[in-house]
Amino acid sequence: MQTILDDSQTWFLESCTQFPGGRLVIRLVEGIKGAEREPVTLADATVGPYWPVTVEPSSRVVDITFDNALALFTHNESYDAPDPDLQFEAGKAFLREVKASSYSRFCQANTTAFELFPDKPQEFLLRSEDQIFQIIASAPPTVQMTEEAPSSRNCIATPSTWQKELAMLPATRCNSA
Repeated sequence: MQTILDDSQTWFLESCTQFPGGRLVIRLVEGIKGAEREPVTLADATVGPYWPVTVEPSSRVVDITFDNALALFTHNESYDAPDPDLQFEAGKAFLREVKASSYSRFCQANTTAFELFPDKPQEFLLRSEDQIFQIIASAPPTVQMTEEAPSSRNCIATPSTWQKELAMLPATRCNSA
């Protein structure tokens, strides 16, 4: 699922708001690649060099809006683990439509979301540098750039990450179809 998210190196979570009635808005802020690779010191070891990636005042802000999110699972990216059932289209994208997953099976077994909607709900996977979302929704989301600047709590040095390569995040937790 190609979106404007794919025009950037990476994204960080700025906020996630779920409204009564099912509307879900996930706001991401763009990560900007540093100009030069730098070594990173961890405890007593120096590794790298890596590209610093930070949120800057010039970073773009994007809202991903699901008008009718039926179920939501989110977790810190640091705790991600492979899902042997996860399948989605091949390619590199931050937002993907999911064909199968353990989460979808869980929702089918433990909610009435799949029974109550005449058209089968769809599952989407959204990855950022710091958070992963799996969303069951009645329709695909809209993805829109906002005119707003990043929140001051996210600007300049935090959040940040280091990337050895600047390729988009790999789909390491899935079986691509």
